[in-house]
Amino acid sequence: MKKVHRLVSSLCVVVLLATTLAACGGGTTPTAGSVTTAATTTTAAASATTAAAGATTAAASATTAAAGATTAAAGATTAAGATTAAAATTAAAATTAAAAATTAAPLANKPDKITIVVQAGAPEVTIYKELSKTWEQQRGIKIEWVEIPQDSQHDKLVTELSSRSGAFDALGLDQPWVAEFAAAGYIEPLDGRISPEDKNDFSPNEISMQSYQGKLYGLPHYMFAPVMYYRPDLFDKHGLRKPTLEQPLTKEEFLTAAQKITGGDVFGTIVEAKRHVVPVTHMVEYIYREGGVIIDANKKPHVNSPEAITGVQFLVDLVNKNKVAPLGALGFDHVDNHTLFSQGKLGMAINWPYAYSLISDPKQSTVSDKFAVTLPFKAVKSTTVVGGWGVAMTKDSKKKEAAWDWMKFITSTEQLYNLRKKSFGPPARQSELAKLQADPTITQVQRDTLAVMLKAVDNGTLIPNIPEWNQVSDVLNIALQDAIGGKKSVKEALDAAQADIEKILR
Repeated sequence: MKKVHRLVSSLCVVVLLATTLAACGGGTTPTAGSVTTAATTTTAAASATTAAAGATTAAASATTAAAGATTAAAGATTAAGATTAAAATTAAAATTAAAAATTAAPLANKPDKITIVVQAGAPEVTIYKELSKTWEQQRGIKIEWVEIPQDSQHDKLVTELSSRSGAFDALGLDQPWVAEFAAAGYIEPLDGRISPEDKNDFSPNEISMQSYQGKLYGLPHYMFAPVMYYRPDLFDKHGLRKPTLEQPLTKEEFLTAAQKITGGDVFGTIVEAKRHVVPVTHMVEYIYREGGVIIDANKKPHVNSPEAITGVQFLVDLVNKNKVAPLGALGFDHVDNHTLFSQGKLGMAINWPYAYSLISDPKQSTVSDKFAVTLPFKAVKSTTVVGGWGVAMTKDSKKKEAAWDWMKFITSTEQLYNLRKKSFGPPARQSELAKLQADPTITQVQRDTLAVMLKAVDNGTLIPNIPEWNQVSDVLNIALQDAIGGKKSVKEALDAAQADIEKILR
């Protein structure tokens, strides 16, 4: 289990802006305050922003519930105007390496089209398509978009890529697939294509997530970790302590809040247990928060450890014992999560950064002005699962030069900046961070919300980077459903999962 190091150093109150994941979760992130050069690590770049977010305690309370996001950032000093000259200068310097990577040199072999696979329904796909029109016009190459629903995306990709047809040229690459696809020879190593300067502009953690056995296979878009969306008005109504960036809710406070909020058609929280990969990541984060390990460095599983049993038992009890989560968990995933919260039917919901854009949109949410963002609750540890998406080139593509050209374009500083402006979550590039920091249109609420999202990433723990993870995930999904459905006790379900995973990893 690999601990994710900080994207920002001394993140007392980091101030930044927006993007999603969509799942992956899941951004963008600007800040007021002095900014370091993009040639340094993101840690250095972001730590220079610490002056900008917090002191809006009074001002934040004057804003609506979205300003409740400042509860996580309360306590520092505001330095909104401090970014102007310094950040603008930094942003200009920071873009150099990334901009150089996107210089449009003529393509030796220009195809009529390339085919790119993306996740159907992901919030960023519409943005990708719009941004890519510029590349299509510049290059005179059409993009054929193949959209596959998340439920079947992995399996359909494996079926097509294993046929070696070369039908797909590039694809969206979720972090849990990197090791599997690389080991199977489905995707092309990128180390010989990317310059050292361009590679160093990305967060080291994102490069790590898109690598396998020391080779880079995907250009990062974003990294993300679940955060907790909650209703400050309901906390006030029931006399509950509101969490801050420095003091998230304890496990006991989370349960107490869920119990007090539950009533009528409102539940304290939600549990996801659909036959789907996303509920498994939430199950894993409950284990991580208890100090548990899924698979150790020697590829030995520990899914039935006392820590794992404690974490999953707490999750299951939210539905079956404490009844603070709506019935129907066996059919719920992240979409149901943000939908129910947006309808005002949940007091707290742990979900990915992508949900922020949906929940804050008054056209889609009845609580757009009544919610805040904070860290998930703390048990033994304050942690969660962290993941990330990238774009990869297929090994059997016959149009690799054009595919690589598009990949450089869509992950350039300018295009990632454009993506973050329309979606929400932490940035992928240091130069992108600097550009956002210099943007005067970034609101204080957005900056404070990003401080929470970056802290969640900083606290996060990676899913094991092994080729067998998809099989392991399936086993854990069954265990979760068996425990919540009452077919087995939590211990029985995890004992069975342990035995099955040991066989997979032999």
